[in-house]
Amino acid sequence: RNHYEQKLCRDLSYNANFVVGVRSLVSLAWTLLIAVVLLSIPSLHASQHYDDDNVYRSGWLLIADGLMYVCASPVFVISFLLFLLAIYGKNITQMRVIELSSALTRNLLMQLMPIGTWCMSLIVYYIDTEYGEEW
Repeated sequence: RNHYEQKLCRDLSYNANFVVGVRSLVSLAWTLLIAVVLLSIPSLHASQHYDDDNVYRSGWLLIADGLMYVCASPVFVISFLLFLLAIYGKNITQMRVIELSSALTRNLLMQLMPIGTWCMSLIVYYIDTEYGEEW
């Protein structure tokens, strides 16, 4: 994967947004395929989902209920959108590093991410000891 990303970003001069977008489309396609397969297997959800008239509700009909449940919490929705924005920023930054240098440099810089997470955990702990991790 690193080799192909380097070819696309640096050698063929594709935009980093394009490369990240194509990667995301492939991930989305696989996720939808897996969702279709899982929703089509009745034994995964058959024993739990009968409505008031004792009529079976398939997994396809339960998607709307799940979306309503998730969207009922604005904190979750905002947190999820911020998470998506952070992941997008991380991926774009990685592609820009490949454009300017190489996939090897990107992989070396990726090793700093756990250190950043640990530092953030320390900072959060000293702000509020209920969260984070002590030194």
